[in-house]
Amino acid sequence: MYDFLLITHNIFRWIVILLAIYVLITNYQGWKKAGPFTNKNKIINTVFVGTLDLQLLIGLVLYFFYSTATKLAFANMAEAMHDKVLRFWTVEHLLGMVIAVTLAHIGSVVSKRAKTDPEKFRKAFIYFTIVIIIILLSIPFAFRGVERPLNPFEHLSN
Repeated sequence: MYDFLLITHNIFRWIVILLAIYVLITNYQGWKKAGPFTNKNKIINTVFVGTLDLQLLIGLVLYFFYSTATKLAFANMAEAMHDKVLRFWTVEHLLGMVIAVTLAHIGSVVSKRAKTDPEKFRKAFIYFTIVIIIILLSIPFAFRGVERPLNPFEHLSN
């Protein structure tokens, strides 16, 4: 079950990044061109936030039930905070992603409530840009010292 969830979580990482790029482009263009905020725009933003929710749910299941890193950290949290890898998986990754998903929800609501269409696009663009920055900072890339393989299936061969 761990392998399935981890592969799914890693695949969704790429789906989230690709959706994020698309959402940023469409909201930026809508804002700058003062276009109409259509039902399609609302759906795109909602799909992005929903994908983040699903990604967070999978991550929480991994975190609380399957992760050897969090189990090890919970056994001695004080020592885990001195280990950058354990601290990343136990605190930094989770906290960053929860903050990002929360801000995505806030941004979606704030955008929908805006009075004008360009304002809807602008607010969505600003909130989702912040969300994406937080997500990118919280992904286990090599510069963090906690790299996950870019290929979601790579860890199976180890």
